[in-house]
Amino acid sequence: HDKDPDVYHFPDWGSPSGNDYRSILYLIPAVAGISGGTLRIPNSFMTQCSGGRNVVYSTTLLLALPMLLAGIALRDPDVDLNFLLACSLLSGVGGGAFASSMSNISFFYPKRLQGYALGMNGGLGNLGVSVSQLVAPIFMGAGFGAASVSKVTNTWTYNAGWLWFCLCIPSAVAAFFWMNNQPSHG
Repeated sequence: HDKDPDVYHFPDWGSPSGNDYRSILYLIPAVAGISGGTLRIPNSFMTQCSGGRNVVYSTTLLLALPMLLAGIALRDPDVDLNFLLACSLLSGVGGGAFASSMSNISFFYPKRLQGYALGMNGGLGNLGVSVSQLVAPIFMGAGFGAASVSKVTNTWTYNAGWLWFCLCIPSAVAAFFWMNNQPSHG
C-alpha cells in the first residue's frame, strides 16, 4: 500500500496510511482467528450430532464461500473493508473445522492408538496452516491471465482466494462420496 496508495485504500475507513493502515490490515486475520476459535466450540460436538462425513463436507463447502468471495472481491482495488471482514469472519469455519476433525478421528482408532492418531491429525493440520502461509504468496505473485491489482507492483492478491476455493470444492466432493459416518453418529 505504501508503494501504491490506490490499491486497497479503504476509503470507507478514511483512506488510512502508515501504521493506521497496517493496524486495519491486522484486523482481517484477527477476525478470522476469533471466528475460528469460537466455531471450535460447536464443532467439537457436531460430529456426534450429525456424523463426521456430514460435518466435513458441509464445513468444507462453507469454507469455499468466503474463498470465492475473496477471489472475486480482491480483484477490485477499491474493495470495501467491511466486505473483507465479513469474508474473514466466514473463513473462521476452517479453523472451527479442526475441532470436528479431532473429535471425528478418535472414533476410528482403538484406545491404544488414539494418541498417535490425534497427534498426527493435529500435527498435519497445523502443518497445513504453515504450508498455506508459504504457498499463498507464491500464488499471489503469479498472474493467471487477469490484470494485476496494482500498477506499481505485480500482485494478484485474489489468487489466494481462488487457490483455496479450487482446493475446497474437490475436497468437499471427496468427503461426501468417500467418507463415512459412524453408525453411532447423527
